[in-house]
Amino acid sequence: MASELSPTLLEFIRTCIPTYQVAEVLLAMAAHPGRDFTPDEVVALMHPVAISRAAVPKHLTVLTARGLLRQHAGRFTYSPSPDLEQRTRELIRAYNEQPVTLVRAIYSNEDSGIQSFADAFKLRKD
Repeated sequence: MASELSPTLLEFIRTCIPTYQVAEVLLAMAAHPGRDFTPDEVVALMHPVAISRAAVPKHLTVLTARGLLRQHAGRFTYSPSPDLEQRTRELIRAYNEQPVTLVRAIYSNEDSGIQSFADAFKLRKD
């Protein structure tokens, strides 16, 4: 079905995009390849998208750990491998062409993470 996201994009979301705000940060950074930003500059870059100034460093750290950004001296640059660059391009395309489907996929990913966490602490009756 045309409204579905590709398996490679879904896997990218599952492994690299834990929340919709992380996706928003990635999209903002990817729009400016080669430029480096401080966390405060990322907040300004994302205007008018509402994002918590306190959350941005965490989102940048997540994206750095996933290999999408490079950090140096407190500044962050969009710097993915060619494969991750391709996945990011798929994410951008879905963001522009299938926003509702993309949002559902990301929130589904968030929900499964919350469910997995809850399942790990579920009390069992023996």
